[in-house]
Amino acid sequence: MKKFSFVTPRKGVVLSLIVLAAMSFISFSTATAAEDTIQIAYSGPLSGPAAVLGEQHITQLQHMIDKIHAKGGVLGGKKFEIVPLDNKFSVQESQVNIQKMVGRNIRFIVAGPGSNISHGISDAIKKHNSRNPGQSILFLNFVTQDIALTDANCNFWHFRFYENTDMKMQALTSYVAKRPDIKKIFLINQDYDYGHAMQSAAKRFLKAKRPDVQLAGEVLHPVSKTKDFSPYIAKIKASGADSVITANWGSDLFLLIKAGMETGLDVNWLTTDAGIDDVVIVLGKTGKDRIYQVSSWHLNVPNPEMEAFTNNYEKKYDRTWYFLSIPIMFDMFAKALNEAGGSDPLRVAKALEGMHYQSIVGDVYMRRDDHQLITSSSVSVYTDDVKYGLGGTKAKGTKMGFKTVMSFSAKDIELPTTCNMERPN
Repeated sequence: MKKFSFVTPRKGVVLSLIVLAAMSFISFSTATAAEDTIQIAYSGPLSGPAAVLGEQHITQLQHMIDKIHAKGGVLGGKKFEIVPLDNKFSVQESQVNIQKMVGRNIRFIVAGPGSNISHGISDAIKKHNSRNPGQSILFLNFVTQDIALTDANCNFWHFRFYENTDMKMQALTSYVAKRPDIKKIFLINQDYDYGHAMQSAAKRFLKAKRPDVQLAGEVLHPVSKTKDFSPYIAKIKASGADSVITANWGSDLFLLIKAGMETGLDVNWLTTDAGIDDVVIVLGKTGKDRIYQVSSWHLNVPNPEMEAFTNNYEKKYDRTWYFLSIPIMFDMFAKALNEAGGSDPLRVAKALEGMHYQSIVGDVYMRRDDHQLITSSSVSVYTDDVKYGLGGTKAKGTKMGFKTVMSFSAKDIELPTTCNMERPN
């Protein structure tokens, strides 16, 4: 059983995780899943600079599965099993992982970061399923956001349980519309599908909601390769921007904001995912009331059941919970399995279409037209005026966390789709 270490953005913290006894699964000594187990492949970065996100995803997926198992599992007692497959943050490796799944008769997949990777997985599954209808694979997406995945390139075999780029930017720019002090915005994003989609959406929605706002500049940079963001910070400072919109995540977000803080850049940081993996926590109070995020949920959204669930997670893994999409995804998936009366991907997919689910943020539903989850959202600010802080278990938290400043119903951010989905016979 192999042990892996993941370095988090927190100072000096190294998590040693025996990945669910999990990497022993990669031996491929077993050709098919056990009859009493529903295997789900996780294709994500388990090595390299983005490995911290892969580790976070696996622990959160496992924690949610443990909750379902404690209630008796699905289909009269069957259990879930996560099979981690390292994609090395590569589209090609992810597509290789699809072939590994086929060899092991694994019929469900979730994936880590990278909308480009999700596009590759979705395309590979679509081709595989059309050629092998008896071995169909279903893609459950809880993290990647490029709107094209449920719009221009929508796929019957792909379901997204997370807000897409346009939904997030609809909410974020609605907040900007309420801030007359925001007058000049600089856009900086990662140079791949997701960053391009966010950059485009920001310009479209700002033009519609705040045509008076000046676009001070825009930059696209390589993903997870920049170690020194000071040249970009110099451009932002020279532009005279009072705010920055960025969809950066992971080290690209942390190092960007850190460089800005160290050089005294006085801007509002308007982000899409600053709460992921505590990327802002080591900034301490230097980021107070300056870092914003748009999300469907955060730790300080009051809910006793979710508080108990996240507290248990943090005590077990010494990490902060982030993804509401994971509980929603697994609860809806479990419901679809039970309604389908089995784990046939086609029947499960049909059960998911149009499904409503009462979440902690209200009613959400899986839109049949494009397989996009329709959910509420909020904009929150990083501050010390919170009940729960980030950075490990809440009992020893920093008291720096996110506080809601503006809320949006599902109807507020639901947008039409141009998806023209091909459906199996």
